[in-house]
Amino acid sequence: MTAHPREIFEFDDFTLDPAERLLLLRGQPVRLTPKTFDLLVALVRRRGSLLSKDRLLDEVWAGGLHRRDQ
Repeated sequence: MTAHPREIFEFDDFTLDPAERLLLLRGQPVRLTPKTFDLLVALVRRRGSLLSKDRLLDEVWAGGLHRRDQ
């Protein structure tokens, strides 16, 4: 079994840690609703590419991203 590298995204003054479900702004936590957080993660993971509405709905509203086993 291979360990997967932990995803940490940094943009502007933000740090996004999907595994910990944490968004920081200059080191301070930003409160987001669960769906808003899932939507942000889906968009950030696919930055620079087109994300179809169907794929987005499937991942965020069908429960794809909030599961910890992904």
